[in-house]
Amino acid sequence: MGEGAVGIVSAGAYTQALETPENARFVRDYDAAHGSWPSRYSECGWTAAALITAAAEQLRGDLANPARVRDALQNALALVKPPRGPMRFDAYRQAITPIYVTRTQEKDGRIANVVIDTPPAVTQEATWGWWNKG
Repeated sequence: MGEGAVGIVSAGAYTQALETPENARFVRDYDAAHGSWPSRYSECGWTAAALITAAAEQLRGDLANPARVRDALQNALALVKPPRGPMRFDAYRQAITPIYVTRTQEKDGRIANVVIDTPPAVTQEATWGWWNKG
């Protein structure tokens, strides 16, 4: 959309404009490899691969026990620093991740979704009271 996108407000779990050391490194490496900034899909793929790699290293190839695999994935979160920021799993193994409210603007000569707010992270359990009211 180019310049026509400037000023649009949206929300998502990742933006290449996050100002963290992990994201700066991810964006730099991705841009060097692909000649463009990463998308939310790029970041999701990287994070999933990093979690699987960390879990596989813990398991040392023993994938026979599903409970051990599940626990290894849970424990892998402490070993991985996703570009999007800290993550955790809720009681149902749903990923709880930061959500960023962004405004599209020019940054470093490119159009980017720049963070303007970060609502608090909530679990699906925390929303059930609202969904199940009255």
